[in-house]
Amino acid sequence: MNQNGYSLMELTMVMAVTAVTVALAVPDVAAMATRYREQAVVTELAGELRTARTLAITQASRVRAVIDEDGRSLSLEREGDQSAPMRRFDFRGRGLSIDGASEGISVWFYPSGRTASATTLTLRGDSRKVWRLTVSMAGRVTVQ
Repeated sequence: MNQNGYSLMELTMVMAVTAVTVALAVPDVAAMATRYREQAVVTELAGELRTARTLAITQASRVRAVIDEDGRSLSLEREGDQSAPMRRFDFRGRGLSIDGASEGISVWFYPSGRTASATTLTLRGDSRKVWRLTVSMAGRVTVQ
């Protein structure tokens, strides 16, 4: 006799295997989502530093990227005008903080696009991953 269906035992076994696979995969998916969220913040932060360089070039004035004391936001200020930042990038609550900067809490960009000195920002995520944003003396921003 030809059967087209499955027995209850076969369906139960397939569901059990599927449940175990899902249970093992969920922690990896959550960790992967955290890493992607942190990577997005790192990419946005690098973009803000590139924007500071672009603003310095287009406005023909020095622009400073300043890391706030808590290491969870970055402000762009035009030289001589600290009354209000030109831009502010706040990443509080997004799982990432700036642990330190090799050359202090600010990076100056000149109208030529260059910087005063090469700087490396060390970023640490909630997932314990560490990134390094490097601003070269030529003003180029790279993520490692």
